[in-house]
Amino acid sequence: MTHGRWKKDFTVKSTHYLLIMERTYQVTYACDSLDPNPIVKIFNEFNEMNDWIEKEVSNRTDWIIQHSPWTIPLDEWYEIEENEYSLIKIEEI
Repeated sequence: MTHGRWKKDFTVKSTHYLLIMERTYQVTYACDSLDPNPIVKIFNEFNEMNDWIEKEVSNRTDWIIQHSPWTIPLDEWYEIEENEYSLIKIEEI
């Protein structure tokens, strides 16, 4: 009876694992709120999607800061980063 219970638990857990693995995410990243042609990327793994988003936000934030004629204080840097995150839309498809 213990063997049967283990098999049932394993089947439920492996099915749950497969459901997690089959999720697909669509990320839409605009350059501003009126962008008619945003970047659209499809990811099969959450971690891959998350890594891409962090890298893109970092790249865009760094570009803005490096090309500013003024020194950007830390609180404004956080606002720029927050604005970049607000331009991202994630959908599970």
